[in-house]
Order: sequence, then structure tokens, then C-alpha cells
Amino acid sequence: MVGVDSIDVAVIRSRLPEHIAVLSYRVGDDETDVFVTTREGTQTVRLAVGTDGVDRLVKDYLQALSPTRRAPGDLDSVTEAAREAWDALAAPAAPLLEGRSTVIVVPDGNLYRLPFGALHDGSGWWIERVDLVSVPSLNVADVLL
Repeated sequence: MVGVDSIDVAVIRSRLPEHIAVLSYRVGDDETDVFVTTREGTQTVRLAVGTDGVDRLVKDYLQALSPTRRAPGDLDSVTEAAREAWDALAAPAAPLLEGRSTVIVVPDGNLYRLPFGALHDGSGWWIERVDLVSVPSLNVADVLL
């Protein structure tokens, strides 16, 4: 994770309580890396979605949320878009989050517009399972810790 942010990740890890994980996204042209940092270390998960795919997922989800694009009370399109975003952006890293009750998300690029807590894993919304905090950088996460 060297070069991902100006803060030393070892410092972040030393300050992380056992129940917190940090997901740091780095969106590339063809793929996206997710750095999952816990007290035990940092693991990288490579996602098969790059800038164009991320932009499409975010656009589709935000359009599904728009009250002018759906009937009142109709959550099917929202849930579908939230599930698609979950599958592409969070599900591959989810096994590394087992046992964590708080997840700090450091988005990148267009992911800053995505409400991570409102992603759906097929059985529920992510925010129903963990406390989620979105921060603009690892430096901010370090200050919060």
C-alpha cells in the first residue's frame, strides 16, 4: 500500500481496534484495487471493474435513487442497482471483513458519489450489518482513530 496515501499504513494499523477495517479504493483504467486494512495487516483485492465500469455503476445507482425515475414506494430498481454495485465493488472484499462491526471506506474517483451504506448484498442493506464511515483519505481516517 506504499504510495496510496501520505500516511504510513503501519501507523493506521497500529491504531485500529480489532472491530474496525479500512477499505481504500484505487480506481484504475481497467480494474480497481481495494486495500483492506485491519490490525493484522493489509490485503489487496483486485476488482474486474475500472473507471468506465465504476462510472456506470454509480450513474445507474444514482438514477435508480432519483424520485423522478421511479414510482413512489418502488424499491425494486434501487435494490437491483444496489445489488449490482455490491457484487462488483464490495462482495469480493467482504470475506476479509468478517467479525468487523465498523468499516471505514476511503473511496476514489466517482466512488465518492456512491452511498456505500446503501449497497445491498441480496439479503439486506450493508448499513444494517456494520457501522460505515466514509472519509476522503487515510489521513482523515488516522485523525478519526
